[in-house]
Amino acid sequence: MWQLNGESASFNTSSLLFHVNLASGDRSLLVQAADAVHLAELWTMPAISKQRLIDCYVRGRDLVCVLEPSKTFPFYTELYWTLRDLDGESNPIVTVSLQVSVRTDLLDTHPAIEVISRGVRRSHSAVEVAGGPAYVVPLGEQVTLIDFATPEDCATQSVGEAKEGLTLKRMLFDHFLEKGVIRRGRLFAAFFHDDVETSLAVDTCRDMLAAELPLTT
Repeated sequence: MWQLNGESASFNTSSLLFHVNLASGDRSLLVQAADAVHLAELWTMPAISKQRLIDCYVRGRDLVCVLEPSKTFPFYTELYWTLRDLDGESNPIVTVSLQVSVRTDLLDTHPAIEVISRGVRRSHSAVEVAGGPAYVVPLGEQVTLIDFATPEDCATQSVGEAKEGLTLKRMLFDHFLEKGVIRRGRLFAAFFHDDVETSLAVDTCRDMLAAELPLTT
């Protein structure tokens, strides 16, 4: 389960360590091996880096973060990181989802959020799930990541490789709105020991999509 220490949150498995700084910055999920070697940084969101923290708390399997509007992103934002148990036959080390909820009270808004994931290795493969790509990314000799979002939530998705590693870029809510609404989108990650076959990746993404949504405020 999540452990909250002031404005810093973490959870650990026997082989992986996870951490989120809720107080400031882009609120990315840092992933390390058990020996503290850096493996990945998931779901960096530069647009919300200037938003001030209003509240944060743990509720069951959810870590909740509430942010106030800023000059550069003038919308109330709520983040829900949820640890998942899947009902299917896949057996990941852990699965995590992030639901991003944005309240657009104003008319004529464009609350787009760029979401960036980075892995220390460049290799990857992509499989099609629900009409869009799920990325299978080796993070180390014995850990593989599945990073997934639907085209409905992230119509724009791209991947790049550099000597520093792999970069996945997506856009949440990337279309103009004529009136204020609450927008919600989800991102998913599953971590496995060793390699992940295509059929397992597809089944895992479908199981994550079928999981219950977190309760929003």
